[in-house]
Amino acid sequence: MACTRHDAPLPPAVELFGITALRLSTSILKFFRALWACVAVSIFIALACGARPSSTGEVVSWLAAQVTVFQFYNADFLRTLPTGGLNGSLWTIPVELQFYAVLPVLAFFARDRWKAWTGFGVAAAAGMMIAQPWISAPLTIGAKLLGVSVLPYLFYFLVGVLALQVFRRAPWVFRGKLLHWGILYLAWMAIESSVNLGGWGGNQLGMTTALLLGGLTVATAFTVPSLASRLLPAQDISYGIYLYHVPLINLLLILRLTGGVAYGALVVSASICAFLSWHLIEQPALRMKRHSSRQPAGSRGGTEIRLAATG
Repeated sequence: MACTRHDAPLPPAVELFGITALRLSTSILKFFRALWACVAVSIFIALACGARPSSTGEVVSWLAAQVTVFQFYNADFLRTLPTGGLNGSLWTIPVELQFYAVLPVLAFFARDRWKAWTGFGVAAAAGMMIAQPWISAPLTIGAKLLGVSVLPYLFYFLVGVLALQVFRRAPWVFRGKLLHWGILYLAWMAIESSVNLGGWGGNQLGMTTALLLGGLTVATAFTVPSLASRLLPAQDISYGIYLYHVPLINLLLILRLTGGVAYGALVVSASICAFLSWHLIEQPALRMKRHSSRQPAGSRGGTEIRLAATG
């Protein structure tokens, strides 16, 4: 949604702005069902791209990793694919799941106190700065595992929580302020591009960049609130596009498609896969969860995490 020179945008700020008031179990149910379907489709894409395992054990270990919480594992027989792996973007899934585990703990201690959430944000920023040199050049197994842990990215998630706190106290900061946030973000990006500030890059956004990009995205949502519903009424294809775009890139590269044709084919094919994922898997999963959680009036439902700002 927002223009950035970095390899990865800042989805956690957008997601956490809303997910902090949702049942996490509902999201995780949809999360895994769509993931498993993508893994099944990706196997056929891998075969079509010419990937051939050397042993059954290699396939079993890779498959076990993909359907659980170790998506960062890349089997050797997939390294010959054009992108160096079948679905390299899925390494962020374990990071996100770790945050889902950490969030209830943080909410238990912080509750409705915005100062506590700010303190967590400062601590997460410090952790990110400490971890950054290690994950920029991961020479050991420990450094590589640190790079797929929540520690270097916790600050990005908490940007969404902090944005929620700001919005509940001063909604005018975001409402109708797309242009203001856009100018601030572009100005900062021009500065950051001309001066290498702290060596940030790739999946590691600097703290100022993360805050401005998160604010810009939230401001976009509250400046044009009906845009998504007009373009995609009652549909959410973002997760599906995230799941399928890299396997499809591999396939298109194997087919030697390049330039505008390749980009057009990627947009169309990823959108179709995401559309089918939403209607056949994700939306039914959400409906099943809502149906199973219905209880008689007066009874308590599932646990929710609410981050209400105090006056």
